[in-house]
Amino acid sequence: LDPATYGPNACKGEERAAGNCNTINVFNSNLGGDTLWCRKRHLSFVTYFSEGVVDQNSAAFHCPHAGNPSAGICRDSEITIGKNEKAFTHCDVAGNGAIADCTDVGVTDANIGNVLALLPDTIEIIFFNGNTGITNLPAGLFAGKPKLKALYLNDCLIADIDEDALAGLPDLEIFNIDANQITAIPESLFANNGELKQFSAFANPLTAIPEKLFHTTPGLERLAIYDTKFYDPSGIGITKLEPDVFKGLTKLKIIALVNNGFDNDSFPEGVFDDLESLQFFDFFGNKLTKVPASWFGDWSSNVLRLAMWDNKITEIEAGALGPLDSLEQAYFHINSLSDEEKIKLAEQVKDKENLVQLTV
Repeated sequence: LDPATYGPNACKGEERAAGNCNTINVFNSNLGGDTLWCRKRHLSFVTYFSEGVVDQNSAAFHCPHAGNPSAGICRDSEITIGKNEKAFTHCDVAGNGAIADCTDVGVTDANIGNVLALLPDTIEIIFFNGNTGITNLPAGLFAGKPKLKALYLNDCLIADIDEDALAGLPDLEIFNIDANQITAIPESLFANNGELKQFSAFANPLTAIPEKLFHTTPGLERLAIYDTKFYDPSGIGITKLEPDVFKGLTKLKIIALVNNGFDNDSFPEGVFDDLESLQFFDFFGNKLTKVPASWFGDWSSNVLRLAMWDNKITEIEAGALGPLDSLEQAYFHINSLSDEEKIKLAEQVKDKENLVQLTV
């Protein structure tokens, strides 16, 4: 990106006469401006600097052409803006061309394909948060970015996800779709994402977790599905776990199924048995009335935090917390435990050497 080519002096002749010479400081170090035909659509990508040298390969571009609108990198990637849509502004690309921040920049169903086409193939992390024009994720949408490792689509208005929306992303590790309008997750959504480590989908009107959703993601470490009861029109949210929903998830460390509709009929026998690496067991804000002795077995020896507050618990069965050898924090406040039950709970955990906090 030579300033002699794309700087103020490059704006001459017909371009100047046409009034297309608005100087834009493309480079943060005042190397000059450009005469972008695409200025109105502002396909702006942050240019990365290393010791004052503009490195075209280290990040994406600022649509850098100073003359003919049919030339330059924007030639085949024009962003379409509907009459009633927020105008697309720009995605900032940094991290040596690995990170794209497209937060609240007017990305829509109509233009997301073109926005993705403009991003460099080196992209590993994309933030699409806050783009309320995104309402669905069609099949193969991200397939052109095979190096993607993290995809954030929080606070959009996504209602539908095609079962092949994440096809072509073999290295995807993080998929966050918090605060959308998703009522159902396709059971085969992660069929091609064997490296997935984190899935978060809180504040959606979900009513179920498909039984085989995680059968192709054996390395999953963090699972968070919050607040479905607040967003489900029925006020219920997710009410049960399928018997094999956690099958094979031996590396899962955090399970946070908070503010849903779980009660004591929601957990099939042995549903947690494969979770031998689990450290955080968070089920607060549900409708549980009892902690049975059958819940925690050998698999629970690594659990550090047991978060059960704001349920309707009246009883913790004798020996129920015995297998939790590593327990550091146990939260049982905002329940219905009698004073007698609280004393029994204290007796159950008094010999837990690592316990530092107990709330009742």
